[in-house]
Amino acid sequence: MKVGIDISKHQGNLNFDEIKDKFDFVIIRVAIGDDLTEDDSECSQCDSMAQTYIDECNKRGIPFAIYIYQYAGNTAQAISEAEHIKEWYRKSNPVLGVALDIEDADSYKVEHCIEYSDTQALALTWLQELKDLPVPKMIYASHSWLDNYLDVDELIEAGATIWEAHWNNDGEICDDRFDLSQETSDYLLNDGTRVDYDIMRDEFFDSLVNVTSNNGTWTHKQSEHVVSAMYDGLLLRGYTSGENEALVN
Repeated sequence: MKVGIDISKHQGNLNFDEIKDKFDFVIIRVAIGDDLTEDDSECSQCDSMAQTYIDECNKRGIPFAIYIYQYAGNTAQAISEAEHIKEWYRKSNPVLGVALDIEDADSYKVEHCIEYSDTQALALTWLQELKDLPVPKMIYASHSWLDNYLDVDELIEAGATIWEAHWNNDGEICDDRFDLSQETSDYLLNDGTRVDYDIMRDEFFDSLVNVTSNNGTWTHKQSEHVVSAMYDGLLLRGYTSGENEALVN
């Protein structure tokens, strides 16, 4: 498996030399919601660190993808979200593709009466608008969201690559139909910054970046990084006394 992280402005300034040393790829949040202006530099919905992260990856030759956090509640907004990430695609050329993050971590959908079951149709609209982009179009969602609100087969038929959040921390992708997995949100970089840790199938990565596969296994160095970071994350969350053991098994 190839290993990487997904990041947004919440991580602030990052040491990309460390990232280059430890990871094969990065996935960068570029925006939240639809395109409110013609110029992304004036867009209040854009991630303030996105361009910095893109520039740092380009300086070091780190392959990256970009993603947008879904706020769409109707077809017009889904089309606008597609146009928004198209703008970022044109100016950043993410070789690993573009992604739509479908979740409700900030309760925006609940507060705006957006039915979770409607996100399937909105995702299909987004995919249709991006069908001509010559890179993967990824749909990100949790294991439970994919099971309860999305039709994975229909998304794949519409051209989606599935990136699943499945925090089992075992270094495996749980479904043969998926190409990426977010393994944990508790990976700690050297300075203590917490990031989401992801894995990607070798064949998927290689088809886009044309590098040598590692035969589907983690290197010893990567394994050490993962185990150490996961343990540090558990310490940070307070899961050390055994009282919260059920939460992390």
